[in-house]
Amino acid sequence: MPYDPAGARSLLREAGVASGFDLTLYSLNISGAAYLPRVTEVIAANWAAIGVRAKIIPIDFAALRPLYTGRDKAVVGVASSFRYPAIFTATFNCDARGVVRSTGPQPLMKGPTVDRLCDDVLAARTPEEVAERTKLVFDEV
Repeated sequence: MPYDPAGARSLLREAGVASGFDLTLYSLNISGAAYLPRVTEVIAANWAAIGVRAKIIPIDFAALRPLYTGRDKAVVGVASSFRYPAIFTATFNCDARGVVRSTGPQPLMKGPTVDRLCDDVLAARTPEEVAERTKLVFDEV
C-alpha cells in the first residue's frame, strides 16, 4: 500500500471525521524487539500527519497480555504496533508451543478458531500462503 496522506485525509472526510480522531496506541516493550517503541512513534507520527491523534501508552507485554487475551474493553478498538508481527515465524506463532495456540506457554487467546487457523498456517506451502494465513490468525487474536 503506498504512503498517501492526501488520500487518507480524503477517506477520513468521506467517513465523516475530517478533523481526525483520538485513539490509544500501546507501545510494547518486549525482549528481543527493542525497536518496537520507535516503530510506535513512527506510526503515531504518520497518523498525526492525517489528523489521527494517538495517545501512546508504554506497556510491558506481561501487563498487556491479560487485557488482550480477555478482550478487555480497555484494549478493544485500540491499536498496537504488535498487531502483525512480521518478525515472528509461523512456527513461533502457531506450532504446538506457539504464542497464539491454546496449547502454547503463554497463549494470546484460547479457542478452537485460533487453533484451526494455526493448523492452516502450518499447512501452507509457500511463503505467500504463510503470510496470508498468519494475518488471518492475528485478525482473530
